[in-house]
Amino acid sequence: MRKLRFLTGLLTLCIMLSSCSRVIVTPADELCVNSWSNSFDNDNSASLSFGEDTCSLVIENRDYALDISGIYAVTDDSLIICDADLGVHYTFSYRLHGDRVELYCNGGTLELLKSQ
Repeated sequence: MRKLRFLTGLLTLCIMLSSCSRVIVTPADELCVNSWSNSFDNDNSASLSFGEDTCSLVIENRDYALDISGIYAVTDDSLIICDADLGVHYTFSYRLHGDRVELYCNGGTLELLKSQ
């Protein structure tokens, strides 16, 4: 009887732990489970973060901040952020390189590093 209780408890613990951790399988998973940021010359910075249903890309300098936020869709090579307040969607291509991601839009590239 003690063995059965122990095995039942162990099985329950394993199920609870496995259901709490997200498995990273695709580049889209890698992008969404992490936060990304970088600081550049002249007090410029950028960050990309994901919530449960929303995504936020913030680009700042001393005088101005651009915040692209809203619901998002992500594939293995593109990210779309829909800002419902403005009725606009932004499409980015991206490429992961280990601990950094490059976002591409309209011929420009923004490099962000995985935040710890």
